[in-house]
Amino acid sequence: MRYFICLITLLALLLSCGKINEKIALDELKKIEYSRNSDSQKLISYLNHQNPDIRLAAVKALGRIQDTSKVVLLANRLKDENEAVRREAAFALGQLFSPVAENYLIDALKVSAAENMRIEIIRALGKSGTDKSFNILKDFLESDKRSYEKPAAIACGILAYRNYPPYGNALPLEVLLTNSEDNEVKWRSAYSLYRIGSPSSLKKVYAQMNYPDSPLVRYFAAKALNAMLTVMQTPEFKEFNDRPMMAEALQLSKSSEFYNNAAKMLKDDDGYVRLAGLQLLGELGFRFFQDEVINALQDSNQYVRLTAIRTLTNFNSRTTRDQLNRIYTSDQDWRLRGEALLALTELSPQQTLGQIETDFSEAEWPENYYYIKSLENLTDDKYRDKSTELLQQLAEGEMAQRTLALEALASRTEVPVEFMMDKLDASDPAITTVTATYLSYRKPTQAVEPLIEVYKNFTAPKDIEAMSAIIVALDSIRSPRAVPFLEEQLKNPYPAIQQQAQAALINITGDASINIPTTKQVYLTKWDFDVSELQDRKSAENPHVELSTTKGRIVLELFPDKAPITVANFLSLVRDGFYDSIYFHRVVPGFVIQGGDPRGDGWGGPGYSIPCEYNDTFYDRGIVGMAHAGKDTGGSQFFITQLPQPHLNGRYTAFGRVIKGMEVVDQIMIYDQIISAKSI
Repeated sequence: MRYFICLITLLALLLSCGKINEKIALDELKKIEYSRNSDSQKLISYLNHQNPDIRLAAVKALGRIQDTSKVVLLANRLKDENEAVRREAAFALGQLFSPVAENYLIDALKVSAAENMRIEIIRALGKSGTDKSFNILKDFLESDKRSYEKPAAIACGILAYRNYPPYGNALPLEVLLTNSEDNEVKWRSAYSLYRIGSPSSLKKVYAQMNYPDSPLVRYFAAKALNAMLTVMQTPEFKEFNDRPMMAEALQLSKSSEFYNNAAKMLKDDDGYVRLAGLQLLGELGFRFFQDEVINALQDSNQYVRLTAIRTLTNFNSRTTRDQLNRIYTSDQDWRLRGEALLALTELSPQQTLGQIETDFSEAEWPENYYYIKSLENLTDDKYRDKSTELLQQLAEGEMAQRTLALEALASRTEVPVEFMMDKLDASDPAITTVTATYLSYRKPTQAVEPLIEVYKNFTAPKDIEAMSAIIVALDSIRSPRAVPFLEEQLKNPYPAIQQQAQAALINITGDASINIPTTKQVYLTKWDFDVSELQDRKSAENPHVELSTTKGRIVLELFPDKAPITVANFLSLVRDGFYDSIYFHRVVPGFVIQGGDPRGDGWGGPGYSIPCEYNDTFYDRGIVGMAHAGKDTGGSQFFITQLPQPHLNGRYTAFGRVIKGMEVVDQIMIYDQIISAKSI
């Protein structure tokens, strides 16, 4: 009996030690992942660990580090005995976004019979494949297994987005768009044809532009037609005009039937379809439909009204100018008035300049946003001096206002170098970025030392934009005085800075043998959040956050299992009241609404950056993602997708979704506010 008790106790101790060792390993892997230290010998040992959970965590860490030199280590895990590890390895290889992964993925496909594994490889080929993957994806598009159609269609679209357009796959995509009974397959096929943009598909896509059963099919069909019309207007297209399929597409695009069906989209029940229809009519530029566009100025959907204002710039007539002037002088929404003013800069610049001179001084930020953007548009020699003078006046006041005005001035050679150099601001990376960009055009040698001095105040990845802009400016100036500084930056732990410093040194010295040191250093992000509370939750108990906005209430469900650091950071900012009274500073109708910047111009954050936690969440409608200006530069700015955006998959950390209030998301305009944010 005593022996039996001792044996049980020993087994319990062994199990306990195993759990402790596993926790230690997982904690070490998190440190490796978030410090981006892919050279750690422990990482290699964990990739081959006997515990599949540890191997899985090691593969996930390497996928997020995204070090292409470790591609073989990931490829080895494609043969792992554990299915979850194999699938994670395929996902991680896709996350390299590099052709170095393609052959390994193709080889794994030849020996992988499991459907889920094959689907993961298909997705990865979209992100890391080249023209070698075209025929493979075509086979999946034409497969008897319906489960392959959706991922293969999206993969083709992502390849095209990455500048590998699989033109030969257009035909099976057209077949799926035409014949599939699954609306999810149909819209994905339309999306892919939109990204490919081949006019040879115009007839098949046109036949689906008024498809009754799915607004997403109609929306992406309109986007595809728009892309195809753009291609057909390029000089390069002319050499294909005589080919039967292209000649047929050209004839159809000029037919009254085509125009009438495009105009029908303006009466669609779905606001985003009406928006896409307006954009299509704008591309067509047929003045006969000017009245339909003017009628859209009264649409119940504000995005449609906004798009109608922009579309009117394609119909330069007295009627359109009168309509735009009416909106500018009388509309209740200052955003729509601003859009009208911006449109008038193209149609009636002299009159618009007079209006700005009269009105701009009375407006405060953010309402003077449109005065700055309108002045930026006035680049004709007749108006340039006056618009430059007004922009220089606006380069004062609110930090966001100053930044926007300086951005407008940055491309103007008549702005004195001294004026812009005075704007170099060691405390503000945004102002410094804009100023350095200007100096890269003007190339003043007296700017070398001031640029280097300001650079010392910044740290990557938090201030990557300012640091990058300064190195680009020094590269452009080409002064040997910058060489010692640039040599020092070859040792910067952030890879993008190393690469830019190397390119600048080669250009300045002419020495193509300059190399980046092989020893990797660790760059710092903030990831020391307490995630224990999140880890203890069950999936059904994901945290929720309520955003009270000027347009209504939005409720988010967060994904701690997908992105624990990002969720912990977001919740910490919510608890601190960080998001209260912050603007949605970026709104692209049909794409995203974006907020979380305390400055209000897209350049701000919490004062630190967090590591990206790329995951397999599909960017469908209503997904919440962390915005960034480059890998590991996110902090507080987030976006919400209004429609599916597959090209964002794996590129931005998805950390939540909207569970209530999508109708509010669909109404947010630029500079609407988050009144308050709270955990619920």
